[in-house]
Order: sequence, then structure tokens, then C-alpha cells
Amino acid sequence: MKLSLVCLATAILVAESAQAGDLLDFPIPDSSVVIPANSDLADADEFTIEDLIALYSKVTGQHCLMDSETQAYATNTLATPLAGEAMTIAPERLQVTFETFLIVNDFVFTPLTHGEPRLFTVTSLNTGARSTIKSLAMYLPPDRLDEAAAHPAMLFTTVVNVPHTDVRQVTTSLRSMFSDPNTQQMLPVGNAHAIVLTGYGPNVVSLAQLLAVADEAERRAIEERRRAHEESKADESAETSQACDVSGAKGVRVAGA
Repeated sequence: MKLSLVCLATAILVAESAQAGDLLDFPIPDSSVVIPANSDLADADEFTIEDLIALYSKVTGQHCLMDSETQAYATNTLATPLAGEAMTIAPERLQVTFETFLIVNDFVFTPLTHGEPRLFTVTSLNTGARSTIKSLAMYLPPDRLDEAAAHPAMLFTTVVNVPHTDVRQVTTSLRSMFSDPNTQQMLPVGNAHAIVLTGYGPNVVSLAQLLAVADEAERRAIEERRRAHEESKADESAETSQACDVSGAKGVRVAGA
């Protein structure tokens, strides 16, 4: 029975889960890469997302797997800057630039293998795969989450610990910030003070930072309430002690009368 591309990708990712971090170690080409302007091409030619994927594959030595629906969109989607001029990309900027072109045109990038042959897939969000695309999200531990910021077309999942936050309340409140439930997700983890985040790299990083700031604010608020409560108790104790002293003093005067 023939597996769908999604099933194949999931199987490969599970097999290489121990090397998930290595999947982000992308090859860097030896020299700059040029995306041609349409004016530099023959009259019948246009530089498309399909051409961009082919160029990226060639200069990085990777191989793309794509379903037929996505390929149809890639073939018919232009990938040239609006200015109409050629774009020269420094080797170290190729990955983020390539992914930016993809996500702007509603394509998701997913690395599949780290060992040779290096495989990746591109999925159009205009196809039926949109409803299951979250299954291709790569898990990153919190201490490596900053790496996700450089991958605007990749989906990531991580767990954020917020020890001072009511996770059910905050996840309910912040879900309104999610414009696309197919690619974004926020879930409380049981009764623990932890939240599972899924989304594009920069969005997950930003949301994790937001949660950290909110949790710190809540910590300070809790500390302030605790301090105020302790001061209130101390004041009450002092007042009680003073009242007892006054009462005792009056008692002495009466006894000595």
C-alpha cells in the first residue's frame, strides 16, 4: 500500500527523532546565490517557486519531495522580487531567505533527513495538507528554541514552563492571537505549569518570550501580594500588642489606686 507524503515524512521524522537538532544544521553553499530578475529571462520564462526550490536543492545538495498538488502551486507561483531586479544572497543568508520566499507564498518547509541523501519537503497551505500540517512540526527543547527564530517557514513545537501562571486561563486568553489554527496551537499541560506551543519559528519564539515576561510579572505580583500580606499581619500584630500594653497599663493604675 502506497504511503502518503505526510505519512512518509512522519515516519522519517520519527526514525530520526534522536537527531532532531541536527536537522537544523543546513548545508551552506560555497558562494553567493542569485535569484534572477524576470527581465533577465527569456520572454516565455518566469522564475517560480518550483525554480527556486530547484536552485536551492542544487546549491545545497539536498533533494525535495513534493506531492502533486503542491507541485502544481509551486509551478504557477512567481518567486521574484517586486522590484524586478536580480537578488544576490550571501551563502549564510540562503536558508532564511529561501524560507521567507516560501512562507510569503503559503508554502511550509520541512527537513526530513540529516544523513545522505538529505531530503526535505515543501507543502502548499492551499492544498488539503493544510489540515494536517501541524503533524510535521519539529520538537525543539526550550533551551534551543532561539534557533527557531531563523526559520520562518518551518513549524516547531516546544514546551514553555511558566511556574507562576494559570496556564488554562492564559491559553484561553491568548488563543485569540492565533490567526490560523491549522499552523498554530497552544495547549496547557495537565495540571502542570507548562504550555505546549506549536507554530512557525519566529512566532513560537515571540510567544514563548511573551509568556516568560507575563510569568515574571505574575511572580512579582505574587511576591508583592505576599509582602503586603506579611506587612498587614505585622501591623495587626503590632496593634494587638499595643492594645494589650495599654490595657495592662490601665490595669496597673486601677490596682494601685
